[in-house]
Formats: sequence, structure tokens, C-alpha cells
Amino acid sequence: MRKDFPKITIAFLTSILILAFSFIALNTNYFFSVSENIFSQPVSTVIVPHHDLVALERQLVLSNISVRVNPRTVILVSPNHFETGGYTILTTKRQWRLQNAFFDPDSAKIDQLKIETDDLAFEREHGITNLLEPLKNAFPDAKIIPVMIKSDVEASQLDLLSENLAKVCPSNCLMVNSVDFSHYQPASVAEVHDLLSIKALSNLDKNLIWQTEVDSAASLYLAIDWAKAHQTEWFHLEDNTNSGILENSPDAESTSYVFGWFEIGAKKSLDSTTFVAGYNLDKIPDQRLARGTDVKIDLNNSHEMGVLCSQRTDFCDLNRLFWGPNFYRDILNGLVISGEITADEYRLVLTPLNSETKIPLRGEEKLSVINKIRQNFSLPNLTISGSYDKIIIDRILN
Repeated sequence: MRKDFPKITIAFLTSILILAFSFIALNTNYFFSVSENIFSQPVSTVIVPHHDLVALERQLVLSNISVRVNPRTVILVSPNHFETGGYTILTTKRQWRLQNAFFDPDSAKIDQLKIETDDLAFEREHGITNLLEPLKNAFPDAKIIPVMIKSDVEASQLDLLSENLAKVCPSNCLMVNSVDFSHYQPASVAEVHDLLSIKALSNLDKNLIWQTEVDSAASLYLAIDWAKAHQTEWFHLEDNTNSGILENSPDAESTSYVFGWFEIGAKKSLDSTTFVAGYNLDKIPDQRLARGTDVKIDLNNSHEMGVLCSQRTDFCDLNRLFWGPNFYRDILNGLVISGEITADEYRLVLTPLNSETKIPLRGEEKLSVINKIRQNFSLPNLTISGSYDKIIIDRILN
């Protein structure tokens, strides 16, 4: 055996180590990026309905998320439907007794949040109680921080709550926002309202979220804030439907549902514009809308429409039919038109009103009015299609 073998071996191993350290030094960013992807949470925020008509779909979404994340704590955010309790934002440290298990509160984190607690206020809140079993099934080892928010909450209060949640729950926490979307509208109108809500979520637009026709814009505001804080800016829309579609009742009052989550990825902005148009909207008998709203504005001028909405919050906010669009316009008597404008087409939803009560018509009476409108369309060089209450018009004029 050669006497210099140990020296050769040591020199060889030293060379290997030098090469290894050199590779690491030159590829530091690569290793850190891999490390971040391994140890960061791919999904930060989930939005699901509390309406039990879609309980199976909700459970499936949560089960799919549970494959990707394993949170120690679930932050469950709900509207305060009955405006109970003495504070705008409430939580509770109660232990929830479920069918086959207990759902324990994360008491230590709740204490650090310094939110007012009120066990009794949560007793009837279905935005919380309807989600407990599904969440326990999906995340059996997690504890829970329930949060209930009243409709008159201010943005500054939500900003502070978001900041405190980030401090108390810096990792291994999943926010679940329990929100039902459009209410009391025919299915096709609900679809228009949901377009704006989905746009606000996709664009991470905390200002636009206040215009949405949902049962808790505040919960969605918090969802956007939480997603931004965790660098999960891509909103994945899993499904959007409503009870009118599911129950084959297109003219009935419906509740709409959005299933989605924020995950790692760049923001995917949407740029379509939605609208609601009607005539003499101030003369609806119950006076829920402001008087004197006979302003006529160019349908294509979304800026002017937005200004009208921001100037007349009483006009925009008091009747759910007129929540949820980007802008409004005063046009035909006895007919409300809502829809979406894209680069290629207008999608119009026709809602004829009773001439005296201004209540939307239904069934055959509605169909008769819409057929007359269709027959009177004079739009040469345009393609018109759609179902009986929706008209899709190609915007290309040549």
C-alpha cells in the first residue's frame, strides 16, 4: 500500500467539500426558494358557504384542502347574522361538543387577540355552527378560533384584527371564511352579483369588496388581507352556483355560493364590468331607495357610473337588487337590466317589474314580456343568443 494514500484521500475529500460549498454559495437563492416552498403553507384562506343546501360540496372542498395543509389552528370567520352581543367583533373560548368529538378552542391565542368574548352570542350563529362538523372532519387535530363580525364594522377595526391575527398566528393557521353570497335574487341576477364579488376577490380589491352583495363583505375583506399577508395572492375559484340553479327554480329567490381559496401564486386580475340599469328607481313604494335618482349617464362610462355609486351610497346600498354592480343607469320603465360588459360582448339579464308594485315578474308573465323585448331588438350585424331571461349580444359592430 502506498504511504501517501491517506494524504491523497484527504486531498480528494477536501476537494469534494470545497466543490460542495461552492455550489451551495452560488445557489443560495435556489435553496432558500425550495425551503420556502417546503415550509410555507400553500393555501392560507378558504371561502365556503354556510348554507347547508351545498353541505356535501363544502365538505369535499375542505377535504381537498386538508390534503394540502395541516393547520394547528383554524380561524373561522362568520357574519353576525342576528347582530347579537355588545361588540362589533366577538369570539368565544367555549368547547364545542359535536356528534362524535369535541372541537377545542385555541384559548391561548384567543387570550392574546384581546377580542371580546361572548359565549351566548354564538349559540344561534349558523355561520359558525354549520361549519364545525365539516372542519373537524377535515382537520381533526386542529383547534379553533371562532370570529363573528357585525355588519357595521369599520375597515380600521378589521385592519387591526388582521394585524393581531398575524402576530398571534404567524404559522400553521388556516383562515376559513363562512360566507353566503347573493341573497333573494333570481338565479340569473345572482350570477351577475357574483361576478363582481369574484372580481373583487381575484383582484384582492379591499375597496371593491364593500360593494359586493354578500352576507358579510367584512369577512371577505379579512380574507383578502390574510391572503396578502401570507403571499398567497392567487384566488382559485372552485365553483360558483346558486340555489335557483340547483333546485331548477330560476325565478325564485335564491342564495348563491362561491367556493374558493387563496394559494401561492401571483394575483390573477379580472377586468370585466357589471351593471344594473332601471327607470325611476326612486319610486319603488317602500322607499328603500333614494329619491331623485333620475340621472342619465353614458352606459360605457364606468368612471361616471362609479362616481354616481360613491356619491349616492343610499342609492347603492339599500336594496339588494341594486347591490353588487360596478355602476347604475336610469333607462326603461318597468324593466331592470343587469349584466356584464366584456371586451367581446354584453351579457344582459332582463328583470321585468310589475307596473304598480315594482316587484319582479315571474314565470309565464315574465317570459311574455321578455319575448316582446327580444322581438323588438333591432341590432343589425350583431349575434344575439342566451336563455329566456339572458341575452348575450356580440359587441363587434362591423
